[in-house]
Amino acid sequence: MLTRAIESRVYIITSNRVGFEERGGVRLKFIDMSLVVSPNMRVLASAGVNEETVKVVNIDSSLARNKWITDLINIFNDRRPDLYRDLIYDP
Repeated sequence: MLTRAIESRVYIITSNRVGFEERGGVRLKFIDMSLVVSPNMRVLASAGVNEETVKVVNIDSSLARNKWITDLINIFNDRRPDLYRDLIYDP
């Protein structure tokens, strides 16, 4: 999730269930470890393993609006629509 957050410059919230569940004779284990990650890859909150957790975090929405990864790389300005124009449906 850290990589997805920085490459898209968005906050990422992943949540998962805790513990086990029986389905059709198969025992499923959920991986737990929910996360809230900032656009600059900071883990703002994480849940432990095998425990139900509720957390609240404050976010700075300007971080997600800033699409500059470095001084030279901007995820919107560096797009190359000419390379995928044929994939776009335009009636």
